[in-house]
Parts: sequence; C-alpha cells; structure tokens
Amino acid sequence: MKWETTLALGAAALLGAQAPALAESNPNDNQIYVPVAQCRVLDTRQSTGGNLVANVAQNFYAYGDAAAISAQGGNPAGCADPKAPDGPEPAAMAVNITAVGNQASGSGNIRAAIAGVIPSNALVNFKQGTNLSNAAIVPLCRGALCPANKQLSLMSALANVPAVVDVTGYFYPKDTNLVTVAKDGGDYVSPSDAIAYLKALVVAADPAAPSAANPWIVQIDPGVYNLGASPLVLDVPYVTIRGAGQAATILEGLGASASGVVQMPADAVTLSQLSVRVSGAGSRRAIRVSAPGAPGVPPALLSHVSASAIGETFSVGVTVLPSAHLKMVRGAVSVESPGVVSDAIEVNEAATIELEGTTVKAPSGWALELTGMGGTAATAVARNAQFTGGPIGVALLNGNLQADACFFEATAVGGRAIHATQDAPSTATIRQSTLTGPVALNTFPAPSSTTRIAASKVAGTVTPGTASVTCVASYNGSFAGLGSNCR
Repeated sequence: MKWETTLALGAAALLGAQAPALAESNPNDNQIYVPVAQCRVLDTRQSTGGNLVANVAQNFYAYGDAAAISAQGGNPAGCADPKAPDGPEPAAMAVNITAVGNQASGSGNIRAAIAGVIPSNALVNFKQGTNLSNAAIVPLCRGALCPANKQLSLMSALANVPAVVDVTGYFYPKDTNLVTVAKDGGDYVSPSDAIAYLKALVVAADPAAPSAANPWIVQIDPGVYNLGASPLVLDVPYVTIRGAGQAATILEGLGASASGVVQMPADAVTLSQLSVRVSGAGSRRAIRVSAPGAPGVPPALLSHVSASAIGETFSVGVTVLPSAHLKMVRGAVSVESPGVVSDAIEVNEAATIELEGTTVKAPSGWALELTGMGGTAATAVARNAQFTGGPIGVALLNGNLQADACFFEATAVGGRAIHATQDAPSTATIRQSTLTGPVALNTFPAPSSTTRIAASKVAGTVTPGTASVTCVASYNGSFAGLGSNCR
C-alpha cells in the first residue's frame, strides 16, 4: 500500500500498545510515511541534560548524527533522517515513548509537541513504581526557527521522570507534484512508467506538466527494480528521481548492451539517493549522459548516487557523451572488467563533468578518462574527490582537469596516477591534492599543453615529456620539497 496517511488529532491520553495517534494537530494533513529500523533517539537516564523535570518543557533532537543523539542518551551511531540531505525535513515522527515510572518522583504524564512549544497533550500516564509505554505520532519543528536546531519538545506534568523515545518512522509533507514507485502499492511499479506519465503531460501541453515553475518528483521506495534490457530514459526536464538511499533503492539491468541502464538526455533532471548497477556479458554502461548543458538551465545532476558496471569487455560506470554536461555530488562510481581496460568515468570530447565529494574506482582500468578526439578537449572539475586505479593507472587525460583537494592513487606496481597524452591543447591544474604513482605527461606528440601542481604531494616520478610543467609549494612521498619542475 502507499505510505500515505492523514494525521488526526489525538484528543486524550493514550495508554498501552494502541495504534499511533498525533500528539497535537498538524497542519500537514497529507503525509508520506517512511518507516525506519527502530532507533533510540532519547534516553534521559543517559542524557547529559538529565531526566524530565516536572512542568518544565525540554527540547530534543528527533534525528541527527552520533554526537547529537548520543549526547541525549540515544543510539551512539545516531538516528538518520532517511530523506536527508536532499529531501524535505520530516513533519512528524512515529515513536514509542516510555515513562520509567520506577524512577519517577510521583505520578504524572509525559506530553510532547514541536520544539519551542509547551506541550499540552498527554501521551503517557505514569505512576510511581510502574514503567508504561505508548505508541504515538508526534509533530516536529521544521526550518530555521527551531530552537538550537532541535525538533521535539517533551514535558512531564506533575512529577520528575526518566523518558525513553524510540523512533519507528518519519512523516514527510507530500509534494504537490509527486508520483510514487513501489514494489507494492505505489502509483506505479516501474520507474519507466512514472516517467512515461510525466512525458505524456508534456506532450499534451497539460498545465500540470513538469516545467521550471512546476517541478516534479518521482519517489522510488526501497527495493531492487530490474529494468532488463530496456533503459530508464530520463528525457523530461525539471524532474527529480529520488530513491530511499543508495543501499535501499537499486536500479539494475542489462542496459541494452552499452547504452546504459539509465540514460540522461535532458538538462534539469536529477537522479538522487539510489544505486544504478549493470552486469553481464559484453560491454556494459551503468549511466549514460547526453544532456547538453544549455545556458541558463540546470545541468543533469547525480546526487548521492552509486553507479557500478561489471562486464566482460570494455565497460563504463558513467559516460558523458560529446558536448554533454554532468554534475555529480557525493556519489560513488566503480567498474570491473577482469582482464580488460575499462573506465569508471569516461568524458568525451567537448563534454564537461563536475565532481564533488565522489569516490571513483577502477581496479582494472582508468578511474577517469578525458578524451580529446578531433582536437576538442573534455573538461573535468573535481573537488574533494578520490580516484583509485590499478595496474594501468588512475587518470588518463586528453583534456582539461582542475582538481582541488583530491586524491589520485595507483594501487598496483606500474600504475600511473596521471597519464596525460593530451591530443588536444589542454591544461591540468592540481591543487592541495595527493598523487600516488608516476605522473607521465605528453607521452605522445601533442599540441602545446600545461600542467600546474600546487601545494600537493606527488609520490611518484614526474616525466614531463613535451608538456610545460610547474610545481609550487609541493613535495614528494618523503615530504621533501619539489623544485619548480616537480622533480
């Protein structure tokens, strides 16, 4: 069934293991429910702030990292908001609240509300000497006005008492323009069907069709969605395809050989919070991008996406076709083709890729390849990214590279951190980064090119070839300073 509910007012105190009820009225009456593995967000017996004090409202985190949650006695690993960081903040949470009555100073009740509000609805009545629990749905504070970024207010009326709160799920405001994909009970059971519906709105010039002023979300629930040989073609702009997390929502298929399991031919399309994987005989591609990156239009975006390709011949995790533009944030790309040189990320001539906080691995090939066919170089801009390659090398550059705070590591003997043939005029600028493995520049006759390395560790021999090479404030694997020629 759909995880969709209407939140109703819980008008009286609840006792025992009853169905969840809302602690106070909530303005978001049409919600999407996302269950989570039960997680302890609060145990005042272990909290730095101590137990609930009679008739004093206290604010707490309803989700957060290890530091925030453990400080209030909760799970040492924290309790994650399943839609963070791209999704909306939860508007309510489903909880089990326990009043530890055998440590109470008397009888009373525990009340809950959004942080910053004095609670008025009693959720758990307790008496001294008896522990009592209750299931409830509690509204949460959202946005910049939440006190100290906390979401939940609790108060014990009449007596001091320890409180324990375990979360079992979160409620999110349902986006106006949203369709759901689920293995059981969504609007659609296939992501392709959801995209086909939105495309039909565009073709029909329907006022509800996706546009810059009217974006849509396709929410894909947890599960493995096997697309077979038919790729998921994201050709409707201003649509976000959002999973429940890289480990929870998985798109897999054969990708029609080398054409890609997921194809992104349109700008202003976002794929987020999921994994794309492909395996099988022959050549395989996980994600294939041909979005042109038109001026004034957001580029195709991969946000918190994992892409992997395993093939018997040349395979690619993410390929960016000529003149296309892709941005990838906090993702992971890997490729495995035993005995065959393959690319984790392949960027073709005149194409551009922006990488931020992304891990790229190719144990049998190149982690990053920029091509320069026809004399037109590809471009990569990388920030806080990690590239790992095997016996061939890490990055093969026939194009422009700008790397800031990145890590290039050749994990096998003979592997090269950077191998630049530069068939097209190009520039490589590497700052505050680490290069582990040889750096070979312009190993073949090439047009004029420049490589600049600043404030970086170069743990390998630099062979400049015909390139112009400059090092500034850089050092080798023994932390000895390098000269201006990187040697």
